[in-house]
Amino acid sequence: MTSNKKTFTASGITARLFERIAELPEGKQKELMVLIGDQRESERTAYIMQVIYETQEECFSDFILDISPGGIFLETVEDLFIGQRLIIHFKFKNLNEPVTVAGCIAWKGVHGIGIRFVFDSREQKQAMEDQIQLLK
Repeated sequence: MTSNKKTFTASGITARLFERIAELPEGKQKELMVLIGDQRESERTAYIMQVIYETQEECFSDFILDISPGGIFLETVEDLFIGQRLIIHFKFKNLNEPVTVAGCIAWKGVHGIGIRFVFDSREQKQAMEDQIQLLK
């Protein structure tokens, strides 16, 4: 009896994976890189802070558990999806006015989501980096 099952060698599997990844749009490829943990640009700082964030439809309030110049981990049970854009409002202790920055959900976990910041300008990115440096 002959099996019709296709078998792959390790190199055949790798080649097929590369083919499938190459077929993905660039945005999906970047999302995959985040999912496998290969995209973090800077070290996270443990820091608990309440934030208000909004989607196009709703507004929420939850807590971040850590922050880096590239993004945050937000503890939440909200039903959000990878790739969803958010507007996040921070209230750093040393500032009178809240800081507002856009973000994109990079990954989801059991206890929350990883959000990558999407800065409007180099100045906004530098201001966030400066604030995070003060937390250390």
